[in-house]
Amino acid sequence: MTIKKNIKTIIMGLLIVTMGALFYQETRAINKETTETGPLKDDFGILLRKGEHLKVAVRTAEEVQNNPKFNRGRFEIIVCGKEVEKLKKGSELTDTLEKAKEMGVEVKACGISLQKFGVSTSSLQPGIEVIPNGLMRAFELEKEGYLMIEL
Repeated sequence: MTIKKNIKTIIMGLLIVTMGALFYQETRAINKETTETGPLKDDFGILLRKGEHLKVAVRTAEEVQNNPKFNRGRFEIIVCGKEVEKLKKGSELTDTLEKAKEMGVEVKACGISLQKFGVSTSSLQPGIEVIPNGLMRAFELEKEGYLMIEL
């Protein structure tokens, strides 16, 4: 009985050591990949349904860019609902949209919302990308590992 117990203990120990070694090798491979290509980037997405929050979203992108806790990668703002009207040329948010563009923040307009509220793509501020469905885009970003928030 004791020999069987010892054999089981030895086998379990070997399994644990083997699993630990595999984990260690995988971690080293990940760390090596990270150091060869640089640190991993933090990607951010904001689903926006209120135009007044666009200023806050752009300011947040700027703060993230200047915060050493983050290594800002892509930053995407998706505008849905009636607020797509504030993406038009000459709106009160023109300066904010220009600042976002200069910072590399991607502002995207929901195509469904544009259609619903009668906003033509030609009336939009330059640099605004139209996407078919803003909610689907938010799902895609989450699936891609973006840090997401809705305002």
